[in-house]
Amino acid sequence: MKKIVITLLCTTLILTNVVMMNSEVQASEDGTVLFEKGIVDELSPQPLVNVAIEEKNERFIAETDESQVTIPKDMEEPAILSDNEEGQSLSMQVNLDEKQNETISAEDTVVYETKNTSLGIDAFDGGLRHTYVMENKEAPNTFEVKYDADNISHLELSKDGEGKTDGSILIYDKAGETLAALDIPWAKDANGKDVC
Repeated sequence: MKKIVITLLCTTLILTNVVMMNSEVQASEDGTVLFEKGIVDELSPQPLVNVAIEEKNERFIAETDESQVTIPKDMEEPAILSDNEEGQSLSMQVNLDEKQNETISAEDTVVYETKNTSLGIDAFDGGLRHTYVMENKEAPNTFEVKYDADNISHLELSKDGEGKTDGSILIYDKAGETLAALDIPWAKDANGKDVC
């Protein structure tokens, strides 16, 4: 199984979307409250329609006709995005370097609480989103996510028709087809202003 590590470096709130074929933040309030009140979606440059999450067998599952997202209760286990039509899957392992205090479900988002950071994972049709909320100055400013799939070949910055990149990344399988895409990461400070 091939492992690919992507590290996002920023200073406040980071949000990225992973879509089969595709995380977000503000401080000042407790991270869980931000998810419960829908503030993360208000801050997002690309609001998403969440898929309902159900708890099944010590995991959270979000299913649509296109995909299934499996989110573990323990953040040391990977979240898995599966494409129902193609039968392909991609696992994403987050490393916060902090001990997990608890896991809760808030507004169709699974939230992992640590001393300094809240990580929310939610699902939308065909993908999932990681949202990191840095609770204080002791919170890490680098977040590592490992992407595993049996058939990952390589990653490339995506380009528009003019050959310009925008920060989004395409993940290719060994056949040269697009397996998944990582949307443009973004960050907001406690006042909702863009960071990075």
